[in-house]
Amino acid sequence: MTRRNDPHAKRASNPAHISATFDVQASADRVFAVLHDVERWPEWTMTAVKKMDDGPLVVGSKVRVRQPKLLPAVWLVTELDENRAFTAGFN
Repeated sequence: MTRRNDPHAKRASNPAHISATFDVQASADRVFAVLHDVERWPEWTMTAVKKMDDGPLVVGSKVRVRQPKLLPAVWLVTELDENRAFTAGFN
């Protein structure tokens, strides 16, 4: 644990970066299809999601996200590697 006023503390270059890895019994195509369908996330997580534009999730898409114990945020998709991953940052 680092104290806020510790002069020796190192700050993360991107403190909002979150990454997770899980092993699942499904093909990469199926996993990505589930993750890509952001408006259905509430079926399997406590996160409420509203896509703010029409069409598929693409670079430039905006998504309003409400997570327990956090303030609502708008995510902007900045990278998309079809059938592998997408990256979104706070807008």
